[in-house]
Amino acid sequence: MSSITRERVTEALRSTGVSLLITLVTLVALEGVLRLVSPRMLRDSSSERSLTYQYDPELGWAPVPNSSADVTNVRKVHAQHNSLGLRDIEFVRDGRPAMLFIGDSFCLGPRCRGE
Repeated sequence: MSSITRERVTEALRSTGVSLLITLVTLVALEGVLRLVSPRMLRDSSSERSLTYQYDPELGWAPVPNSSADVTNVRKVHAQHNSLGLRDIEFVRDGRPAMLFIGDSFCLGPRCRGE
């Protein structure tokens, strides 16, 4: 191997090592800053885990019917489940057409109703 090739390999390894060291030092510094500052949105607080759920062998985890809880993430939201375990007001059959939205967490909003 010629001396020029060795020099290039040595320089490439040195550059890679310096880059990795700078990245590691930056990540450690950011971790320290975040631990000192402790932003509210990154801390464990009351979240959707504070809602009351019960285990259902067929569905998995489902909301407890007639339950109510406050969920605090970035903002505070009051979640209320009716007697069917759905996140809405109590359903009353009154002859008007009704629409039910069923979906994953993207559909699980405070309420999607048109009145």
